[in-house]
Amino acid sequence: MLIGLLLPALAFAAKPDREVQAPWAKLSKLVKGKDAEVKTTSGTSIFGTIRRVTADALELDQHRQVPRAEVRSLRLDERHGHWRLGGTLIGLFGGLAILGPTTGRDKSGDAPAAALFVPWGMALVGYFVGREIDKQALLIEVIP
Repeated sequence: MLIGLLLPALAFAAKPDREVQAPWAKLSKLVKGKDAEVKTTSGTSIFGTIRRVTADALELDQHRQVPRAEVRSLRLDERHGHWRLGGTLIGLFGGLAILGPTTGRDKSGDAPAAALFVPWGMALVGYFVGREIDKQALLIEVIP
């Protein structure tokens, strides 16, 4: 049911990758502290968190460095938050709509466990679906 509710969102919400060109001097503002995939001129990919951009190299976590002359491009995965909220609300209200009219209280006056757990479980699934929709890649081509 939740997937059916979120399919229209998946159909038109996927964002294309953003591509920008940036000189080495402005690279620090764009990438410092972010997880990235660094493409080198030899065609290899290096994954890591960018700690610092110096005049001579790109410093990654675990004391790794990529010399400036070898850096061709970077890919950063960004997330924005509006679909996470939307997916959570769709899941929560979808779960309540499904269970609301069908579940009643038992003779002791307590609500069944499904009435408590199913809407919150669907809200959690909606959050993770929305989180995937929120992904967008930023491709940075380093120009001299």
